[in-house]
Amino acid sequence: MLVLFGALYLGYDQGGLDGWTQAVNNTANTQAVCSGFGQSLGNRYRNAANVIWYIGGDNSIPSAGSETEARVLRVLQGIKAAGAAQLWTAHWIHDYLSTEATTFAPFMDLQHIYTHGPYPTLGPTYPLARIGYQQVPVRPSFLLETTYEGNWGSTSVDIREYMWGAALSAVGGVVYGHGVLWKFDTAQSPGWIAAMQSPGAHDMRRLGALLDPMPWYRLVPSGLDSMPTLVTAGGGTYATWSHAGSLGGHDYVVAAADPQGAALVAYVPSTHVGSVTVTLTTLSGASFARWYDPTTGASTPIAGSPFPNTGPQVFTPPAAPHADGSRDWVLVLETMPTPVELLDFRIH
Repeated sequence: MLVLFGALYLGYDQGGLDGWTQAVNNTANTQAVCSGFGQSLGNRYRNAANVIWYIGGDNSIPSAGSETEARVLRVLQGIKAAGAAQLWTAHWIHDYLSTEATTFAPFMDLQHIYTHGPYPTLGPTYPLARIGYQQVPVRPSFLLETTYEGNWGSTSVDIREYMWGAALSAVGGVVYGHGVLWKFDTAQSPGWIAAMQSPGAHDMRRLGALLDPMPWYRLVPSGLDSMPTLVTAGGGTYATWSHAGSLGGHDYVVAAADPQGAALVAYVPSTHVGSVTVTLTTLSGASFARWYDPTTGASTPIAGSPFPNTGPQVFTPPAAPHADGSRDWVLVLETMPTPVELLDFRIH
């Protein structure tokens, strides 16, 4: 089990609600003390192969040249000095990348994405995820946090939009959260144990079930890094983004493809209306197409497969809604079908 390890959780609102911002700034915790604390952590966990460290924690980036910045940096450097060679990222306030803190950027091995709309507005994840993907020097990017399932009125439909949008834009992976589960809350209904079986949790499992067997690590987001625009018509409206969060654009079709031509994946959100036109020229040959149901994991082969890789093709999502009333689908095109898909095509 991979653990994202908060070396020094500073806490929201400069530690006004929780965390250690106030403690790290008191008279006792000098830079030398912070360095020693970091070395103690490093010595204890340097052989833990399943750890990724992060610095910060729901907090604004420390002011450049401040004593807070210096002390937090000493904790990080102390961990590394103890021989802990695991990867590092940072978790600042929402809608800031881990590398936007200039002093800490050289230590960042991974680019974290923490994004949503301005509270309490819910915003899509793909705008900042795509920004993170493009940063130079290149670092693997992943969604560390967004709105949790059940928080701010978010539903499993919203969570699927956030997770799929980030997975096909950051490419490095996504982290899912639940409003009850993260607190291990037993008093709140349904309680954290029951929340482990929430619709969003199972939707995350289905996201992995589709992407894991693919060369997902080779996927390139549409329109980035020499990848052409994959959805040429019917792609919806792109969200607006600022450091306050992302707004609108919930109908945008997020897509990515393998530059070696093995696969193309596009997430069509529930609010999208109509067909989508996808260019197939990025694929290395004729492709088998299917609609993947992100709420059940079932696939429906698309009539006319395999499609030649000679130009655009129009795809219309299935008309029937899912059991929860939503209408989001994942379009999957692969040049080499799995044995199950081959059987489906032979039957049809």
